[in-house]
Amino acid sequence: MNEPEDLGQVTGSMDPQDQNQAGGAFTDTGARHHEPDARSTNLENGTSFSIAVDAQASAFVATKDGVEFGAVPFADKNGRVTLLATSILPDYRGQGLATELTRRVLDSIRAEGKSATVRCPVFRSFIERNPEYAAMVDIPGDGRDGRGDV
Repeated sequence: MNEPEDLGQVTGSMDPQDQNQAGGAFTDTGARHHEPDARSTNLENGTSFSIAVDAQASAFVATKDGVEFGAVPFADKNGRVTLLATSILPDYRGQGLATELTRRVLDSIRAEGKSATVRCPVFRSFIERNPEYAAMVDIPGDGRDGRGDV
């Protein structure tokens, strides 16, 4: 896969503590697997894609027509998943894919019975627009519950 490029100013960055924790696997298989809802997501414009967890890279990976176009790196510790950044290849931006990827990642975390800490501005913005996800996430610095970072 070509390395996904950052979304410029709207991506999060990984600090050294997160880099150390990113080695924890979201799944115990140690390999990429498709989410339990393995069917592709169909967007309103007819576009579809699938997501999988790449446990070795500690990232959710989005694929469309055989191209891995997006990724969300994470750190998983004690049932809390820290979402670090969102990357989408330039040719795939502006199609609603990042929004749907964000939704699918949060739905997957919820289905696993886990909660999330959000460091990525893309996820922060999504949660502001979709408050039904607010109860499952912490956003460092928002003062909601003090659990903070992983």
